[in-house]
Amino acid sequence: MSSEIKADKWSPASGTSATIGDSGDTYTIPSGVTLDVASGATISNSGTATGFGITGWSSNSGNLLPADASKGIYLGVNSATSSNLLDDYEEGTFTATIVVDGGAMSLESGHNTGSYVKIGNVVNVQGFFKVDSTSASGGYVNLAGLPFACITSSEGTDYSVGSVLVRSASSAVGGGIVGWIEGSGTTQFAMRENGTTGVGNTLTSYFDSGTDFTINVTYRTV
Repeated sequence: MSSEIKADKWSPASGTSATIGDSGDTYTIPSGVTLDVASGATISNSGTATGFGITGWSSNSGNLLPADASKGIYLGVNSATSSNLLDDYEEGTFTATIVVDGGAMSLESGHNTGSYVKIGNVVNVQGFFKVDSTSASGGYVNLAGLPFACITSSEGTDYSVGSVLVRSASSAVGGGIVGWIEGSGTTQFAMRENGTTGVGNTLTSYFDSGTDFTINVTYRTV
């Protein structure tokens, strides 16, 4: 049996709210019907809305929120193309440590935190760090504890070069200092005396208690 109700306006019998139907009911709006929501009106949805072009998304304080954190948005295309999918964004901080070739070196607890921004699979890291104590016997200086591991890829495409500024060194570093991420899944930012190779350089000899350094590097993660 079917019936039809025609009305120009529906109003609550009392108060300011009303309920249409019961749990489990289905209401169908035929094709060609237009629902005109007046300016200033609000449609509140605490359940799941389907058939409106986007599913699996909700709004939180005016921001789009996916039900599945692995989902994202395709940019610059009108079809699902994996290379155009932006599916991650994150900001945060990380606690760094120093890795040396021999002996040990530590950072001051008040100057051992870096910050990062991750957009998709690209990470930018920056920070100001200060040496607390050192018994390093020579060789390389690496900043460890990067927030994401570097990718592993072929032909050196996983390598990234960054910038390093060192102050209050024990003496001038003649060739300057270069910094880079060596790829292959590392979470370390390597620093070397320019023009040297491997662990044969003596960069640690320039780092004393109180030596500080600032870094900035952008690299790719998985």
